[in-house]
Amino acid sequence: MEVKGASEESDMQTERTTLSTVAKELRELDLTFKSGSRSDLDVVEKGYARKLIHAIRSGDEVLEFEALKSLGDVYLHRAKINKRKVENFNKACTLYMELFQYCSKEAEKQVVQHRIKYAEKCTKLVHNKTSTKPEIVASVNITLDVAKTLTTMREKAKRKGHGVMPLVESYTDFFVEAIVNRNKSMQVESLKSLGDLYLEKGKVSKDDAAFNKAAGLFQGALKRCEDSDGRATLRHRIRYAAKVQEGKKRQKVRLSRSRKAGNGNLFVSPPTSHQATRGGNSQRNEEGRNAGESNPRLENISDKSQEDTDSLYKEHLQEGCLALQARDLDKAEQNFAAALKSVHVKESNVDQHRKEAEPLHRLSSVYLKRGMQSKDGGDFTKAAALSHAALVRSRGESQASIRQTILEITQSFVSHVLGSAQTVDVISDAEKHKMLLREHRGYVEKEIKTIDEQADPFSLDEDDPQMREIEKKRVEAVKALCQVIVHQRRTFITSLVDECMQVMGPPPCKYAMIGLGSQATGLLTPYSDLEFAILIENQKDVKYFRHLTHYLHLKVINMGETILPAMGIKSLNDFFSDDPLDNWFYDSVTPRGLAFDGAMPNACKTPLGRGTDSPTVTRELIQTPSKMTNVLKDDLTFHLKKGYHLASVLGSVCLITGEQDLVDEYTALWTRQLQENSRIKSLLLAISVLSENAQMFQVQPLTASMLNVKKEIYRFASIAVSCWALLKGIQPNTIWETIQKLNENGVVNNENTHHLMVLVCISAELRLRTYMDNRGQVENMSALSSMSRDADVTENLQKVFYFSNANQLMRYYYTARPLKHYMSQLVDSQPPNEPPILLDNSLALQAEVYSSLCNYKKSRECWEQALRNDLSRYGKNTAHPNIAHGLNNLGGAWSDLGDDKKAIEYLEQALHMRRSLYGEAHDDIAASLNNLGNTWRSLGDHRKAASYIMNSH
Repeated sequence: MEVKGASEESDMQTERTTLSTVAKELRELDLTFKSGSRSDLDVVEKGYARKLIHAIRSGDEVLEFEALKSLGDVYLHRAKINKRKVENFNKACTLYMELFQYCSKEAEKQVVQHRIKYAEKCTKLVHNKTSTKPEIVASVNITLDVAKTLTTMREKAKRKGHGVMPLVESYTDFFVEAIVNRNKSMQVESLKSLGDLYLEKGKVSKDDAAFNKAAGLFQGALKRCEDSDGRATLRHRIRYAAKVQEGKKRQKVRLSRSRKAGNGNLFVSPPTSHQATRGGNSQRNEEGRNAGESNPRLENISDKSQEDTDSLYKEHLQEGCLALQARDLDKAEQNFAAALKSVHVKESNVDQHRKEAEPLHRLSSVYLKRGMQSKDGGDFTKAAALSHAALVRSRGESQASIRQTILEITQSFVSHVLGSAQTVDVISDAEKHKMLLREHRGYVEKEIKTIDEQADPFSLDEDDPQMREIEKKRVEAVKALCQVIVHQRRTFITSLVDECMQVMGPPPCKYAMIGLGSQATGLLTPYSDLEFAILIENQKDVKYFRHLTHYLHLKVINMGETILPAMGIKSLNDFFSDDPLDNWFYDSVTPRGLAFDGAMPNACKTPLGRGTDSPTVTRELIQTPSKMTNVLKDDLTFHLKKGYHLASVLGSVCLITGEQDLVDEYTALWTRQLQENSRIKSLLLAISVLSENAQMFQVQPLTASMLNVKKEIYRFASIAVSCWALLKGIQPNTIWETIQKLNENGVVNNENTHHLMVLVCISAELRLRTYMDNRGQVENMSALSSMSRDADVTENLQKVFYFSNANQLMRYYYTARPLKHYMSQLVDSQPPNEPPILLDNSLALQAEVYSSLCNYKKSRECWEQALRNDLSRYGKNTAHPNIAHGLNNLGGAWSDLGDDKKAIEYLEQALHMRRSLYGEAHDDIAASLNNLGNTWRSLGDHRKAASYIMNSH
């Protein structure tokens, strides 16, 4: 008891010390705030916001709590003095609500609750906890604003010497606004952009503090990021920042050594004030004159840096070889991985990638020897993947040695794991498999061209009477092609399984290999991952099917299309480590095509299951039908919380090879469980998937920046249709059959059935065309907003996703937009009874699509026509919200085209009309003021910009 008391007293003392430190940190701002001067409120608000950012980047939750609370107090003070009373009251309460996430004790929560009650009492207003965030106007899209601000402010900083402070203030404002609007994406984007600023500063100034700030901000963004792709991007940023910082430290050490050695003239002295006054042009001119000349001093530094890297690389290789000879496999792996890391680059660099070949080959030898000792098939598959990664990076004589290792790996697997003395022809089999894949892919390419020639609705006018029939014809053609691809994959995998069994012997019991994911939904491409499970008659025979899975995996890897991160090799990519730096290897060289579903935590849809040692996680998907359905019975909530979605994936299956009877038994058991207890599991499954993908179902303006193609185009249609079916008690099958079931059950009428079919058809076709055009999986984020306004973006865009013409993408959004709006309402307490007609071909939507494709001229034309229509409908001299909205959007269109003066004309008209409609305090007026502020900032008038932006708050 005494020990416990002492511990508690120590904790309390630490807490008091922390609070005391925070109080000192905020004292000056608190005193200014308490002085009561209205003129100081803006200064105080910005001060608390800066402290909030400082707290986030330093990981100080106490300071973060106090800064948020103080910001809330500022907004409450504004509400009390009747300055936009309702707006500022809501902002204050939203910030107070944000404090709950920091409260671990009931007393702390009561303090926050008391603060909200106090706010209600002194303003005589009531806080609505369920209120939603205000609608974001298209032209005020945060991502596009951030991109524009970054570009503009950097240009101004170069010309006028402003440095990074205006950018820091802008992103800080964006972040606070994001908290008030409860917009997580906006928070993440703001912190990420701030981190990028400090990272750039660190690169230039070699300042450790800047690197630490960048890392802290990236960590803060990662903590708030709910999107798996976004989290991966942030983890990469953290690793990259650490790598650059380490490089700068090594450079400092080398320079210090150079000075000590007497190289005093290695650096040019900083310019005098007189030289600086003459401007930077003289330096640029000097650089221009000497552009073709080498600089021996800089070359000295570069050569020294390269020598250090080469020395480190060779040292790790030598240490690894010695450890391998001593049979210390763990130490050997550690050293070979370190050698690889010393020369690893994410970017395409042929010379640097060639250096990766040797450590990769050595690592392969480590896993081969480990497999011989452990008799674990997983070690052999890792060895094979490492050898293939080495092979594509190597040249000349070394390739023969690597090919020999690949042959040895499979032969050793057959000997040590299968216990067979049979000789296998690995190289011949692999070439045969590759040739068959090429034939399948060649057929698909020809069929795609035929579809374009025979059914092209996107070349017709929208009011063409043949449009509906041509759309139906294209849907049927794409559907038929998808069915052919599924059949190709099924026969191909069956042939590989038969080859395995010729070596292993016949299976000991009845089995069924079942396809999951795109194989089951009918949306497969010739480059899609292989997702599958195995149903077996007797659980005691599971060992045979484990070996079968490993052998099949070896055959797939030997086709050379498996990227290394998909293998989950811990020394390269430890997905389960809390340290993001442990997941560092990026494979941009190995072709990405037919491969097993990856070992990433949210993947692992293979018989070997999820790569973790946790006893609570379903490790294998080699089960009897009844045991496989236990995932739904026992583990549904667990898997959905973890984002694994095993239950949602196992609901839709198809036979690849084996016994159909086992599939029928499994499907019947699964369906029966879904229908039990008023279909509660079916509803839970649908709601959980909708919640996990909530951002995907939000109706947000389209932008040219940060278009996540995989989520926005490829996955949305299939997830929407599947969830809709589950909510209505319909078990999804292939996507085409599921839509027909929705129609047959009266959920969707014939009109909407057609629109859903067209939507799914375009989604499937875009993915198929993109993979075929790029010869592999490409699911990057487009960054079109970084291009110049006059750039021809088609070629760049089609590297991200392929579309026939803009009309095809337009037709996709005609149905995707209303479907999103409807799906977002289905989980409400009072969902709509019937869906609307799933077709929105409004001018506003057309303008958004053109803008997202960077076709700003066509976007402006659509907004102009929409404004003319509104003026005709309501009258030219009438003040109407729709007309004001049109003027605002047209101003944004002119800004996108680079004519900021023209933009200001329309934005001023929009502001004037909105003030005549609403007075002063209104979200639309705030949006207009903010747009004008950003546009004046683009023109370089920061004083006027600041005035507008300040008045928008």
